[in-house]
Amino acid sequence: MTLTQSATAAPSTPVVAAICAAEILSLAGFSIVPALLPQFIETWSLTNTQAGWLAGITSAGYMLAVIPLVSLTERRPARQIYLAASVLSALSCFGMALSDSLLPALGFRALAGTAMAGMYMPGLRALTHGVEGAIRARIAAWYTSSFTIGASLSFLFGRVGTLLGWRSAFVLAGILGAAGALIAWAALPRGDSGGEEQHQPRLDFRPVVANRDVLALTVGYAAAIWGCVGLRQWIVVFLTFRAGDQAADPAQAWTILVVGAVINFLGVPAGLIGNELSIRYGLRTIATLVFVLSAFAGGLFGFRRKFGRRAWEHRLIHRHVISAPAQTGLDKAAPLRRSDAGASPCRHCP
Repeated sequence: MTLTQSATAAPSTPVVAAICAAEILSLAGFSIVPALLPQFIETWSLTNTQAGWLAGITSAGYMLAVIPLVSLTERRPARQIYLAASVLSALSCFGMALSDSLLPALGFRALAGTAMAGMYMPGLRALTHGVEGAIRARIAAWYTSSFTIGASLSFLFGRVGTLLGWRSAFVLAGILGAAGALIAWAALPRGDSGGEEQHQPRLDFRPVVANRDVLALTVGYAAAIWGCVGLRQWIVVFLTFRAGDQAADPAQAWTILVVGAVINFLGVPAGLIGNELSIRYGLRTIATLVFVLSAFAGGLFGFRRKFGRRAWEHRLIHRHVISAPAQTGLDKAAPLRRSDAGASPCRHCP
């Protein structure tokens, strides 16, 4: 008996578990650059601006590709898009391992972002096509949580980089990504998840502009993602800077990587809490509160002068108690009608 299911039936627990595992494996290379950014800065003699490009180009690739690729699932099977993007993701890791300067590295990291755009939401659509109600919500919760888990575990591949070099870390990430693509090929439902709904014009932003509530959520969600991505890309560099000479100690370097992974990983329970608070007390109230607190805590942390327990606790609170509920509350608690689905602020965002 294969793992695949028909497109009209809810996928079984083994299928959902397999796709979540595939997503986690495909994300093996996602956080390697942020985890090893100090090493890249030293190896390639990067300026702060160049380091910023290297850290952020993945998000730029995602931003440019996500709307066209997600819209494409209305015309092509989401399974095909997901599998093609999974292969592209693995290839980007191998390409990064072969890079010897900033320019090709930027190209392959942008390719990784494009691949992520073709994996995240198309994968969710392929997995939940034809499924409604509470079952769909549970599948979506596990799938979206797997993204956070994969991005968090990817930080730990920095350990491979510190021991064997960053090229080895990307080679291993590419192998795991290829394994994730094979798992997805075997497990994703093979039914056509595209073409059954009424087609809408490509890149039609009129529903977003016409719906003031969705437009407000879009702006707020963009601000929350801005802070979250900034944290993901720069947390290791920031902690290394604060550690000073202690960062050269292997034990201290490993601790910094673990902190980066934990900061991201604990966003899973924090996000679930934010979702429940939004349902109980209202999305607008909770979102406004966490946006204000997140901006305050994030700005205040930049002025910390001591690298120690209190600074780490402050950052953990910022990520888990403030930032994550802001994002996940918007992602899961926003009650949109089916007719507004094309205008959802979160349908394109991890």
